[in-house]
Amino acid sequence: MRKQKKERKTKRIPIATWYASWKADGFPGLALYIGMIVGCAAVIGSVMGMLDVERRVLTGQVAPVPQVVHLTFENLPDWMPNELGEQLARDLKPDDGTSYNDPRLVADVCERAQAHPWIARVERVTKRLAATRRPDPSGRLARDGEIVIRAQYRQPAARVLSRAGQRGEQWVYVDRDGVRLPDEVPTYHAAVQANGRLVHRWFMPNTVMPPDAQPLHYVDIQGVRTPAPDIGEPWNADDLANGLKLAAELRRYAWQDQITTIDVRNHDGPLGLRMLANASRGQTRILFGRFPRENGDWEIPSKDKLDKLDKHIRDTNGLASGDIDLRAANLLVRFD
Repeated sequence: MRKQKKERKTKRIPIATWYASWKADGFPGLALYIGMIVGCAAVIGSVMGMLDVERRVLTGQVAPVPQVVHLTFENLPDWMPNELGEQLARDLKPDDGTSYNDPRLVADVCERAQAHPWIARVERVTKRLAATRRPDPSGRLARDGEIVIRAQYRQPAARVLSRAGQRGEQWVYVDRDGVRLPDEVPTYHAAVQANGRLVHRWFMPNTVMPPDAQPLHYVDIQGVRTPAPDIGEPWNADDLANGLKLAAELRRYAWQDQITTIDVRNHDGPLGLRMLANASRGQTRILFGRFPRENGDWEIPSKDKLDKLDKHIRDTNGLASGDIDLRAANLLVRFD
């Protein structure tokens, strides 16, 4: 006798039981309608939530326009006096009332920096909001604007006598490239603590400086034939370029401060450049000659000449009054 198969009972949750009863009563499409309603409600809720988040984010990003714009220099060199840095900030600062949102703000500051006599090359100029906030005139917390400048700066390298021109004879300062600098330059130097480290700082005249500050040594270059250009302009002269080249090579030696003058009148002639140096008694006259020409000639390389002079100074414990000729293979010395 075949066993009857037991009917399998399915346990239904209340909502399923309710739905089955509606379906049995003739509403087979009710499940679809309910699904559509629930889905629409979910979509509307998501959209409303996203709009609320967007409103909150945008509201938090809206900030007052900075009322004050400061200048920040990213890489002022250690040697630069504080007063010179402050002068740069005054000279490059945007005009009063300039808006932080002015589309010309960065370009205007960049153009001023490029034209400034103490700046050799502008690397970049950017703007940003300051890290700290302070109350603005309306009482809201606002950030100041900052213009950040990164540049290469000109450092005085020599003092040059300009004999020609309407102003007559005058001393002017130039950097290593021969660009004329403003008339007021640093005159003292000392080691100071800055940002937790020891740096070599220069000081402007008539300013506060350490008691052990020493005068800066600028070699004098004489004999330049052409007059000095305007401040901030390059002095394009071969004789000056040779004098500056020799001044730069002298900086490798401990006795370079004893060299007071470089005479460039015969820079490309048989005598070449001539130097004057302070000696223990009187003055030492040094015939340097000229620099070798690019295509090569018999002239001794400048480093060999100066190394011979360096050895002589060390062997004799300094310079003595007289004449020294560096042009020959062997050092020629005549004492007074």
